[in-house]
Amino acid sequence: MNANVVALSMLLVASPLGAFDSFYFHTLKFRLFERPESRIEEMTHLLRSALIGSVAIILSRGDPHGGWYWLVCALLVLDFLNNIGDAISEPSSRKELGGLPPLEYVIHITGAAMTGGAAAAFVVLGWPMAHLPTSLAPSTQMPSGLASVALALGVSVIVVAGVEAGLFVRSWRRSTVIERQAS
Repeated sequence: MNANVVALSMLLVASPLGAFDSFYFHTLKFRLFERPESRIEEMTHLLRSALIGSVAIILSRGDPHGGWYWLVCALLVLDFLNNIGDAISEPSSRKELGGLPPLEYVIHITGAAMTGGAAAAFVVLGWPMAHLPTSLAPSTQMPSGLASVALALGVSVIVVAGVEAGLFVRSWRRSTVIERQAS
């Protein structure tokens, strides 16, 4: 069983949940990008998109041997640590909003479990690739179309995060200007 196929398949299952969470809860319902008390949480969401989008793009390009394997492992570890930061920041970020709604909490748990499963599968199944010469080798086990879907996923996650980052920066600048005018 190919590490890329298993990891990408799990990420593709988790992605619609993440997209719904980000679009509906973070952007439309709570507008976290506008809330000064949600800045740290928002930054963890943006970092997560960059990390998981990068993993999807790399895995869609071929089997990561050597240094590429270790890079993907590092991105997955950073995502895990970022998830911890997100979980720590959420209580204070969402306090005035009444905390996390139950559905969003379920989405977070499910997404973290799927991403953790994808990471574990990649590390264990991909271990034979760790000590090969560094390359993105053509994958002989990637089902037709999976690489294209994963590449589109990775790029779209990063593009959408870029739009969200733009909203976040614009809001942050506005609040800074307002704070300066008030003093």
